[in-house]
Amino acid sequence: MVVIVYLLGGNTLHSPDSARTVAFSSLFLGNLLLIFSFLSEKSPIWVVLKKRNPAALIIAGIAFFLLALGVFFPPLRSLFHFELPGLQPFLPVVWAGLGLLLFLELLKLIKKRG
Repeated sequence: MVVIVYLLGGNTLHSPDSARTVAFSSLFLGNLLLIFSFLSEKSPIWVVLKKRNPAALIIAGIAFFLLALGVFFPPLRSLFHFELPGLQPFLPVVWAGLGLLLFLELLKLIKKRG
């Protein structure tokens, strides 16, 4: 997923620190989507998300909070060598995440039918 984000991002990443921020965000989103996708081996993700799972929601909320803290809190941002690249470089992260989710859901559908 990170390679896809890099290829889709093209030349919108002007510094290594902004590239690091976007790459870390794509790793984060990809792992979170994997977790939510594999909460059920057979049900699609929208069925899984409709069920009440407070632990998963709390963990996802904490994870997003920590990511935002690392990106937006200046002492942590400098510790991790992150940079705020704006919103445009994060669009490939969202598109790659949706593509990963679609791929995982198709794999579940194939596995369910086979």
